Amino acid sequence: MTFVVKPQPPFKTTQSGQEAGAAAILWIQSMVEPLYHFRRPREVSDFLQTHVYLLPLLVEAHKKVAEYFELPAKPILEVISDPESEGDQQLFLLIPTYHAPQQALFRLDQLDQEWWLDVLPQARGKMTIDVEYL
Repeated sequence: MTFVVKPQPPFKTTQSGQEAGAAAILWIQSMVEPLYHFRRPREVSDFLQTHVYLLPLLVEAHKKVAEYFELPAKPILEVISDPESEGDQQLFLLIPTYHAPQQALFRLDQLDQEWWLDVLPQARGKMTIDVEYL
């Protein structure tokens, strides 16, 4: 019998700051990095360590995105700063696609209506999902 131990999502309420930081790094490396391409990896990793509540959501999002899109490459995670609000950043999950814009946006709307809008409060205004045309 083989046992697979998956790291638990880091929750700062039950761990010291140092323990939570180590747990977040482990979670990012083992559960999130294999699923996504990090654009500016250090920036994405730092953002995720600060917003650990996004980690389980990203794992779930990858499964959902794959249900609506044929992925020619890994989805992309990128931290984007709001130019109108100093210091305000969001994580963008960009879905790479070869679909024509109309079809890609239709699939994105389906994903929004059937899943994303229901879980959006979990993102606390710090994550957006969009398509990126290849």
